[in-house]
Amino acid sequence: MTVEQVLDQLSAASSTWTRADVLQAVCDLASPDPDLDGRRLAAKLDQLTDTVLGRCVDLDPDLDGQRRSGDGRSVWLEPTAPHWTSPAILAEEEHILTWALDTPNSTNPPPA
Repeated sequence: MTVEQVLDQLSAASSTWTRADVLQAVCDLASPDPDLDGRRLAAKLDQLTDTVLGRCVDLDPDLDGQRRSGDGRSVWLEPTAPHWTSPAILAEEEHILTWALDTPNSTNPPPA
């Protein structure tokens, strides 16, 4: 399993995701390891999830300092809102927005 495979699976389902979504994708793609007990498996899955999130873009950056004490997220976002995405998804969205702004009267779809 690679980070790219996890991001591909996540991106196929949604443009944003939560940590739980990433963990689920990691679990879906991870190969079984009979040498790991439950605690070590959980630690490995957490580490893999952290690795994937390290390659993602946090859509909840600390800009205003107003954070909830319980989970550290912005007070402006609901606690369960997805807040991670990939650089590739942001690039696609920027491409679409640029096309839309450059051709406001066109009904043609953006080139792939």
